[in-house]
Amino acid sequence: MRSATIIIILLACLVNSTFGVAAKFLPKENRILMIIGQDLGSVGGFNAPHNNGYYEGVGIVSGGITTYTGFPYLVGLRTPTNYGSGDQCAQTIADCQRYKNCAIVIGLSMTNQLQAIKNGNLDGVIMDMGNWIKDTKRPVFVRIGYEFNGSWNNYTPASDYVAAYKRIVDIWRRENVRNFAAVWQSSGYENSNPNSLMPWYPGDNYVDWIGYSHFEISTDAAAVLSIAKDKNKPIMAAEVTPKGYQIPGVGYRVWSDWFSTYFNHLYKNQEYIRAIAYINANWDAQPMWAGQGWGDTRVQTDQEVLQKWKSEINKDIFLKSRGDLFYQLGFSSSIHGKPQVQSKHSLVLLSGAKQGMFQIKGLTLSDQRISVTNLQGKKVSFGIQNNMLDLRALSSGVYFISIKNQNSMHTRHKCVIP
Repeated sequence: MRSATIIIILLACLVNSTFGVAAKFLPKENRILMIIGQDLGSVGGFNAPHNNGYYEGVGIVSGGITTYTGFPYLVGLRTPTNYGSGDQCAQTIADCQRYKNCAIVIGLSMTNQLQAIKNGNLDGVIMDMGNWIKDTKRPVFVRIGYEFNGSWNNYTPASDYVAAYKRIVDIWRRENVRNFAAVWQSSGYENSNPNSLMPWYPGDNYVDWIGYSHFEISTDAAAVLSIAKDKNKPIMAAEVTPKGYQIPGVGYRVWSDWFSTYFNHLYKNQEYIRAIAYINANWDAQPMWAGQGWGDTRVQTDQEVLQKWKSEINKDIFLKSRGDLFYQLGFSSSIHGKPQVQSKHSLVLLSGAKQGMFQIKGLTLSDQRISVTNLQGKKVSFGIQNNMLDLRALSSGVYFISIKNQNSMHTRHKCVIP
């Protein structure tokens, strides 16, 4: 190995000071997961005709992709469908190599199905969706009955919504579907009183994330923020778009009017808002939304907006697609149900002639199960010499050192070789 500085960073299950270990798929290091939606054509990056969207215009692969399905038939899950708002197909996203390192965010409709779910008539369908989620082998956020308080969904009485929501979560847990996070998403139009939302609240044990929609400049998410702080839950801004703006040709105005206000809101509340899902769509061209004043919110259609957008989301705080994205979301510990623990040991770089050799203070390496993997998860060779870890044969790159003792206690370390 060439002479180079090797940096070791202890990553053993960083405990978030706000949410603790209970927040499922919470980005590490206080980052914000960046998600794009909400149909295949708007996202882009797929085969024709879905190859002229966000990916082609912006050139960035987001950390998550939004899609939709619903009970009782799960259309749009395994096979494409179009409700008049662009093609939907979760399976297309899961099968696309470009998005192999992305989380999937599913808006799950329960409209007109609360009684059927509550009474157990759709248990088989729920299990079918759970098996699909399990098969993706990646983090899947499910917005169960999204915008629950929107009058258009008619999720009343609220007690029926709660019963249906809980039944879905209970079945998936019973079926050992470990790679989903349950998102409880309001419409975003509610007043600032959190009590207006609580009749729909399924309980702390059933909510991993609290969500809301952010369309209007005036949205302050006061009710959602209040509940998140009270319940110690992270927030997903699950539907974000500058409603009513035609971005093509008016970038100077939409950025100053809407985007600047939104990013100020986000940064002000970034302790709690830890995921945002931007809707990058020509709403007016989609039959479901035509004539309703939604506009065209594709950031790539105006050069000024595009450059400012890229400048914002390329900040380190935004978590996009990367080789270790799932680890950054705590996926490995959540999926296996064995949380990693804070290590009492540290890796110490030995400098000089022994560069590339590492001591792990307080541990006898022969008593540990050790593996070293690259960013793609492939195991690489290493050595142990005189109770030191020998990584001198590794080339430049990022590696993860996993240590497991006989009591199944895990620690994980990141090694960056420039």
